[in-house]
Amino acid sequence: MMHSHISKDGKLEITSYPYSIAIFCMAILFATVYATVFGNVDVFGSFVGVLLPVAFLMLLKRIDVVFDKEKVFIRERSFFTSKRYAINISDIENTSIVFGKGRYRHRGYVCIKVGDKNYPVTAMGGAQ
Repeated sequence: MMHSHISKDGKLEITSYPYSIAIFCMAILFATVYATVFGNVDVFGSFVGVLLPVAFLMLLKRIDVVFDKEKVFIRERSFFTSKRYAINISDIENTSIVFGKGRYRHRGYVCIKVGDKNYPVTAMGGAQ
């Protein structure tokens, strides 16, 4: 899901995070805990039912982008990493939506191309 607004000083701010994937992982996690407490799920089933959703939640990235008059500031955060980029608007060659190909096709994300590098502007699934 993506949220964008223009701040009081005229900057476009975009925040995106794949909430639908996070909600699905949380539902699996709560269902596993419920089935473990009130049902008859063995230890291995409980372990897998907790480990997989937690692992996916830790890999999801939140991306905050601010478009200023002369620069684009990108902050990409996940549980393990935090990256920051400052890009001059004059250096941007292209913007595009990346969907993947073949069986790896997904809902896509918006990216900015500078030279031979692509910088994400939205998280996966944010290109709606």
